[in-house]
Order: sequence, then C-alpha cells, then structure tokens
Amino acid sequence: MYLEQSIKEHFEEASKNAEIVRAAEKLVKCKGRYHAELNYKALAELFGVTVPTVESESKWIKCSELMPVPEYKQDQYIVSTDDGLVMAAWYSKEESIFKDEHNGVWVPNVTHWMPLPPPPTE
Repeated sequence: MYLEQSIKEHFEEASKNAEIVRAAEKLVKCKGRYHAELNYKALAELFGVTVPTVESESKWIKCSELMPVPEYKQDQYIVSTDDGLVMAAWYSKEESIFKDEHNGVWVPNVTHWMPLPPPPTE
C-alpha cells in the first residue's frame, strides 16, 4: 500500500514537472511580447504564483526625452510626426530610426512614440 502511494506521488510530481518544463521552454522560445506574457502567466500559474495585473495605459513619449529600447533588432511602435501623422512603425535598434511598417522607408520628423497596446482578451 505504501509503495503504491509512493509511486503514485512520484508520477504526479513528474507530470507536474513536465508541465513546468514545457511552459518554461515555450517562454524561452517565445518571439513576441504578447506570447511572452501569456507564457509567463501560464508558468506563474503552474508555480502557484499570483501575477499582479497592471492596467496598460499607453502614453505618448517625447522622442527628445526618451527613445525606445527594442527587445529585438527592431520592434513595432505607434508614432506621431510633427505634421500630425499617426502610424505604426518599426524602430531599428541598429540605425536608431523609425521605419514605415509597410515598406521599411525611414519615417522623418517623428516627435512622439508609444508601445503598442496589448491585444484584446475577449
């Protein structure tokens, strides 16, 4: 009886560890902020950790005060130019410029930027 219980506990623990390993592998291989957040939450849930919820309120940031620090070679942001154009653009870490998301052409006179909002959850 004790041996059966011990074996059952061992397999339950091994199964739980396999879930944690899978979640950790997904987190490490992830290539996007949205998926990273989902994987982070899944991993936290497996460990029984409460993840604080923060209301994501995007605010315009002046380029003269701070430029983006992309996680990858380039990352996408919403930008505003001095003539009032608002658009999605890529920020190139290597070139330190914003590029049009469709054709990769430099977007001149960007005055403000903000991160993309999170995707809808419903």
